[in-house]
Formats: sequence, C-alpha cells, structure tokens
Amino acid sequence: KDLGLNHAHQTHELRGLQVSLPFLSTLASQRTVLVQPHLAFRLNGSPFDSQAKGTPFEPSAKSEAQLKLSQLDLTPYLAYLPTSLPLRLRAAMLDADLRVGFEQTPQVAVKLSGTVQLSRVQWGSGGSQADPAPVLRWDALKLGLADVRPLEQVAKLSSLTLEAPHLSLHRDARGQLALLQSLLSPGVDDAPSNSQATAKPAKPYGGWQVEVAQMRVQGGRADWRDESVTPTAQLALKDLQLQASALALPFAAPMPFEGSASLADASPSTSPTSLSFQGTATDAQATVSASLTDAGFSLGAPYVAQFLRPSMSGVLNAQMDVRWAAASGTAKPAELLVDVVELSLDKLSLSQGKTALASLGHLQMEHALLDPAKQTLVVDKLTVTDPKTTLSRDAQGSWMVESWLKPSASPAAQAKTAASKPWSLELKDMTLRGGTLHFADHFVGKPVNANIGAIAVQVKNFSTSAKKPFALTLAA
Repeated sequence: KDLGLNHAHQTHELRGLQVSLPFLSTLASQRTVLVQPHLAFRLNGSPFDSQAKGTPFEPSAKSEAQLKLSQLDLTPYLAYLPTSLPLRLRAAMLDADLRVGFEQTPQVAVKLSGTVQLSRVQWGSGGSQADPAPVLRWDALKLGLADVRPLEQVAKLSSLTLEAPHLSLHRDARGQLALLQSLLSPGVDDAPSNSQATAKPAKPYGGWQVEVAQMRVQGGRADWRDESVTPTAQLALKDLQLQASALALPFAAPMPFEGSASLADASPSTSPTSLSFQGTATDAQATVSASLTDAGFSLGAPYVAQFLRPSMSGVLNAQMDVRWAAASGTAKPAELLVDVVELSLDKLSLSQGKTALASLGHLQMEHALLDPAKQTLVVDKLTVTDPKTTLSRDAQGSWMVESWLKPSASPAAQAKTAASKPWSLELKDMTLRGGTLHFADHFVGKPVNANIGAIAVQVKNFSTSAKKPFALTLAA
C-alpha cells in the first residue's frame, strides 16, 4: 500500500506497509501465549522493521520489541522544526537498532537498549538552509544504550563516540562572534511565561541520572577566523583525539580524560604545534596537565600586531598544570591556578623588515605559578641565554622602544588599564648570561656609542610588591 502525505511543502511516501498479528486472545487460558506482532514499511525510501512479543493481558503486561531503522534521511522533516532554534539542523541520517522492554509490576517500567547513530549531520546558524558553510558537522555520533529508563529519568550508556566533528567559528570585523550571537538571540518561543518565572528551581540536569562508561572523540577539528584584527587571524585545531570514562551526572566522582591535537595557522610553511593533555574534571573542579610542543610565534602574530610594529619569531615549548574550582556561594570565589612546570623559548627574534632589533638564544623558566584572580606571578627560576639588542635614543629624546609600540585605538581602554590594579611579580632566582648590548644616545650634546658584551646578571628574591632588598650581581 502506498500512502502520500503533503504538509509544510513536503511530500512523504510510505511504501510496502506490512502489519501482521498472528494470535491475540483475552481468554484466561490463552493469556500466557506470546503475542508476536510485526510491523514493517519503507518511509521516504528508508526501511523500518520491528518484531515484538509479549503477554499484554497478563497482570504484568510484559512485552519486548525489536526496532530497526536504517539510513533514515531526516532532511524531509527539517521543515517541522521550530524557526526559533538558535542552530538549524540542515542534514542528518538516523540509524537505530533498539530493544524496548515494557512491564507493569505494579509501576509502569520502560527500558531501552541497543544502538542509535546520527551520521552526516550538519548544523547551521539561524537563517535559511542556503547559508554557505555549516557551523558544526560530524560524520557519525554513535550511542550505545545499556539501560535507558525514560520514565525513571535514568540513562546508562555503554559508549558515546563522535567521529570527525568539525566546528567553524568566525568573528567579524565588529568583534561579533556569529555562533554566540545565534545562541544568545531569543526566539519567538523563548520568552518566559509568568508560570515559568515563578516556578521552583530546576533540579540539576533536569532530574536525570546519566552514566557513560566510555566516551571518545576521533578526528575532531575546529577552525577559527577572526576579522576583528589586521591581518585576519586564521587558526585550525586538527586531529583532535579525546577519551574519557566513568562520566556520571550528577557527578559522583571526577571524570578522567586525556587527549591530543595539533594547532596550525593558515601558512602552509608553518609546522603544526602539538598539544596533549590529561586530567580529571567535575562540574565544580578540574585538574589538567598539558604540554605544548614546537609552538611557533606565528600563531599569535595577528594579535601581537595590534600593539607591536616589529614582528616576532621563535619557538615555544611548555608543560603546565592547571587547577580550577568553581565559586561556592559568596564565601569562596572561583579559583584558577596555572603552574608552569617548565617553559622554554628558542630562537626568539624581534625584527622590522630586514632589520634585526633584538634576539634571544634561549629562555628557560621553571615552576612559575600564575594566579589571575590575585594578579600574581611567582617564578622559581628563570635563565636567559645570549640576549642581544640595541638601546638607542634619537635627537628628539625618544627611545627606540617608543616607536615599536602602536597607540591604543581606544582611549577608554587606556584609561581602564591605567586605573586597574598592577600585577605583582616575584623572581626567586634569575640568571642572564652571554648578553650583548649596543648603546647609542643622540640626545646629548655629543653622541654616545658603546658596545657592551659578556653581560652577566644574577638576581635573587626580587619582588615588585615586597618592600625589601634583593640580591643583584652584575658583570660585563
């Protein structure tokens, strides 16, 4: 039998409908005989098949059903989605192989198990489906359902796997992030009603208890394009691999995770930066150990160019531990601590055109603790090797550093910076060796030129906030 439905300018076709019910009886002597109905059809070309068995007239009404759905194209049904959604689903394919159990003993219980897969999914920002590129897409999202009981708000998943997700983020010349604007813009159905405004606070996670034994992200990618800076910044996070286990919502214990990725800019000649991380997290606290390998300064060049005229080059390697804790009422504010276990800079240079302005052979930092909330930086050990630069002042009395800096485009930002609390820096042990300085002063009556080599500096217990002496040794 062929059935056609036309609604919302969409035509749907149901073909090959098969319904069978071999045996059904309400007689007391026949109630324990299994009823085995069968339903199958093709909806818009996608096959659906189901088999069930049960005893519907027994007191428990125990029944089981097997549902199979193969490659159901959801595109014809997208017109039914509310237009107020911040993100619009453009395309998706649905596969399902589910076992559904029903029983009443005496409460009604429904249990689902099996697999569900959403593949070839594309999400776009609000607007027509003719928008150029999707904001988010992925090849496949696979869910392994171990024990899902919707009436009891319990969901236990054996696995969650996301294959090849691709997120595209774009900030325009006005500084507006397109995705954020879509998410924050209220739709026509989003205004809270009076009943919603006076409703009781919602339970965490909507009252659901969710467990996921294994989670995995494979081959992820995120593209960043920022037109609010000149030149336009383009970065790509590629080859994202993420694994996590033992997720339980609400959190009963920290969730362990680990992952890796590579980071690159738009230049084909730039080697990618390697990133790896591992840690544990809940919704209230997290600890992460991360390492950054061969990070070129070109990654941040468009942002540095907003306030610095010369260009910088160099290679950064770092290992760090990050600890975060959410605020707890008004008594305990949020906390973020970054412990830079080890950081090195190699081949750092500052140049303008073909003119070298400054260079640094190697910088090594060990155990630097950064507290953004308190605006403090404590460095245990800092070693600087082979720094070279020229210090000059022209006939008008301007030092060369003044020409390196670009004026701020925002007077309000300058005023805010001037009025903000200064950072506190503490250096427990700093060593500089092999320094070279060329000094030129044309502001005085007779110009002064001097070359100073083999510069060595040793500093201990230096602090910008503590009013106490520090040890200084200088040689050249």
